[in-house]
Amino acid sequence: MGFVKTAEALAEQSRATHDTSAGQNSSVLTARERQVLQLFAEGYTAETAGLRLGISQHTVSALSNRAITKLGAMNRTHAVIRALQLNELALDQN
Repeated sequence: MGFVKTAEALAEQSRATHDTSAGQNSSVLTARERQVLQLFAEGYTAETAGLRLGISQHTVSALSNRAITKLGAMNRTHAVIRALQLNELALDQN
């Protein structure tokens, strides 16, 4: 299987790591990490997300890198998809 995990293996990993039956907090990401990924989902760059949130581009990158790691993602786009799959983010239908 190498570096590529199947969708089934990722789903199983997600279920195992994010089991909320033990009363744990169901959120994997911090509120700020979710805000950054939400802005990426809306098409913002790190620079424009930083301006919108009143933080530096460097801080946006650090937050997104933490989210990428927590979600087991390969890049920002994958992190947004994983966050959507785990209900960490919601798409605005407007």
